[in-house]
Amino acid sequence: MDSGELRARLGDAVVTGEGALVAQRVLTEASVGYLAMAGDGWPYVVPIAYACDGEAIFFHGAGSMKSSLLEDEPRVCLAVTTAPDLMIGDGPCDDNFRYESVLVFGEVELLNDDDERDRALRVIVEKYDPAARAASFPPGTFAGTRVYALRVEALTYKRNPPA
Repeated sequence: MDSGELRARLGDAVVTGEGALVAQRVLTEASVGYLAMAGDGWPYVVPIAYACDGEAIFFHGAGSMKSSLLEDEPRVCLAVTTAPDLMIGDGPCDDNFRYESVLVFGEVELLNDDDERDRALRVIVEKYDPAARAASFPPGTFAGTRVYALRVEALTYKRNPPA
């Protein structure tokens, strides 16, 4: 399925304009994303630390199952939610959660250029530990870290309950 077919299948769920700005806010504020991949006949989902710079969503890893699956199939879905807030209803079937969620569909690219890898890692570090953004990466750690860029093909956004 190419990106046009994906967008057609998602239909009205795909956000653009103002909706994409709201989705970007959720992506920026959330701490953890869940990366869904396919391969070896099974779906695979793994929590990741990530950061976005408006051009791509960056994350990293080492020689793991995630890396192996991404080599074979770079199309992924990243799920991100705000912290859920339980809303107690009148009965057990009336309970609900207040949250916002974003699904990002796209293709992952392994970054091989050291300057690109350094820039992407610094975007991630700045999100989680801004004071360490300019610190040097240990050479052995940097050399052994795989850095990925998720290029966004489509975004969906949901607010529960709807506004």
